[in-house]
Amino acid sequence: MTEYQLRPAKYHYVQVVISLNRVHLDNYKSPDAALTKLLELGYTPELRYQWNPERNEFDLYALIHDLPLEKSLMTDEKCQEFFQYFKHS
Repeated sequence: MTEYQLRPAKYHYVQVVISLNRVHLDNYKSPDAALTKLLELGYTPELRYQWNPERNEFDLYALIHDLPLEKSLMTDEKCQEFFQYFKHS
């Protein structure tokens, strides 16, 4: 597992991450259930973590897409499909 750093939008990257600490907001019973859904959708999530000083704990993320804008595979259709299952996390 790798420490995670969000890329600012100014770098022209398309980055899609799921906060596994918040998948309950999308009605998943556990992070494992959310990861299973990502695999069913054809994604290969990379687990990443980031220290959250406000809550004094680690946040766990599933990185599913991290490409320069011009090479991005996240079409409008892919985004719509993705947001059917992950709206809040």
